[in-house]
Amino acid sequence: MSTRCQVHVVCEGVGWTEACTLYHHFDGYPSNIVPLIAKAFELSGKGWEAGRAGKAASFLCAADPGGFEPEEGHELHGDIEFYYVVHLVNKHHGCVGDKPAWEVEVLVPTEGFWKNGLEAQCTVADLKPLRKRQPLASLMRWVADEEAKRAAERDRKAAAQPA
Repeated sequence: MSTRCQVHVVCEGVGWTEACTLYHHFDGYPSNIVPLIAKAFELSGKGWEAGRAGKAASFLCAADPGGFEPEEGHELHGDIEFYYVVHLVNKHHGCVGDKPAWEVEVLVPTEGFWKNGLEAQCTVADLKPLRKRQPLASLMRWVADEEAKRAAERDRKAAAQPA
């Protein structure tokens, strides 16, 4: 079964509200999506464009063109296993010279998220934090640490197998 997720991109520090939501039908786990978010940030050039939700969503789609699908609205899908919020932090009101930072939080469904079936209207209140909001670089370090732990566990199990 596919690991589905949504990525909600929200612009902060400007005088207007701007947000985009993307759906990713497969490989939605953090070890895949967080590096894609980092790739999108690199693609953005880290200039003022990185502080606009629509442009940031475009860079995410460019980072994985066959994976991300722009959503018409912001409703949660009932089949997701992860929900990412990418906060585009504009420090100088989104001016052309701004160098926005990207902060990311990773949320997962609570126990009752799926109890009413896929057609139930789920909300962000039905999610809980896996990783609290933090700079993208910090989240990348966490992903690398988790991958290293999994690799060590695989190696340990392989070494324990009889020859």
